[in-house]
Parts: sequence; C-alpha cells; structure tokens
Amino acid sequence: MRVVLDTNVVVSALLFSGPPRALLRRLCNRPFELWTSRSLLRELAGTLAHRKLRSVVGRTGMSVALLVQAYAQQTLVVSDAVLPEVVFTPDPGDADVIAAARAARARWLVTGDRHLLDHREEAGCEVLAVTEALRLCED
Repeated sequence: MRVVLDTNVVVSALLFSGPPRALLRRLCNRPFELWTSRSLLRELAGTLAHRKLRSVVGRTGMSVALLVQAYAQQTLVVSDAVLPEVVFTPDPGDADVIAAARAARARWLVTGDRHLLDHREEAGCEVLAVTEALRLCED
C-alpha cells in the first residue's frame, strides 16, 4: 500500500517520540511503500533547518542533511516529471503534498494539517490523521 507523509508528520517522527515516530517505523515495513517527492524533501530540509528546531535537531546527533538523507532512503521518490499541477485553495502550500500523493497513486496521505483534514475529498486519496493511520496499521 502506497503512503505519502506530509512534512509536518515527518518532522515530528524524526525529532520526537510518539505516534508519528511509531507510524513512520510501521510504514517502513511491508506491505507499505512510503513515497515522497523532491519538493517534499526540500521542504523537509527547510523545515528542519529552521532556527526554532536547531536545538532539537542537534539532540539527534545528525545534521539536517543526514536526517533528510535517512528519511529519503526509506522512501520511493516520485519523479518531478510526473507531478500533476494541483490547485488547493484552502492552503496553496499543501499543493505539493497532494501532487506527490496523486503522482505516487497513494492510498493514504497522512497529515496533521487541518486544511487537508478538513478538505479530504480534494486530495484524491484517503487523508488520515496520524492516529487514524496508526490505528489502521495495527488492525
């Protein structure tokens, strides 16, 4: 089953313990395929490099580049050439994650973003909160 994680979920999974980390660990194993895009990897790098996360990233013992690389190694990356043009008016910043999910033909897009959760029908796949996805993984 193909899954795309929104950047907010990946950041939480990489930096903190809790449900996002448990979910990431579960999704790194069959029958799941974890997908992303170059755009989402760039967003992840930018978010992890943010000044407010500097001390938390430092506690991992890894640089931002290594954290992104470690995550990327667990994923399949959608080619930029197949990313569809997406317009998501509730929050245009979410267009990249929707495009990645559509291009990957993901079954799930997992997010903590209220805009995506409130407009699930526009994504083209199931949009789940972390706790929903974790529960479904355990069933």
